[in-house]
Amino acid sequence: MAGVESLGGFMMMFAYNLATCPEAREAVVENPDLLGDGIEESLRFNTSAQRFRRRLMKDVELHGQNMREGDFVCLAYGSGNRDERQFRIPTAMTFHASRAAIAGLAAACMPVSARRSPGSPLGSPSRSFIE
Repeated sequence: MAGVESLGGFMMMFAYNLATCPEAREAVVENPDLLGDGIEESLRFNTSAQRFRRRLMKDVELHGQNMREGDFVCLAYGSGNRDERQFRIPTAMTFHASRAAIAGLAAACMPVSARRSPGSPLGSPSRSFIE
């Protein structure tokens, strides 16, 4: 049932993010075409999936740290989404974040088809959802 809980968790966090970030909410209300960007930014800003534990399939060196095949690592998506090297204002929900940097992290939380498909309830703006 992978994805069922993450989609529900995302919807709750998206509503929470819009409720607690008035500038972002007002921008989406004024221009519903920003809803797609709002969804992606919500995934970056306060994603429902903060971390995953994984086992390495091969030896890896990352930022001077050597990790061996079979080691368990924690992928901290929440931390990566607040990386000041990647985002101009990492601690704020804005529509000016780098989409390329978000894509890899957001893809782990929700399939692109759910985020951007025209037939998806998340792919087309709904004023009643955001007002």
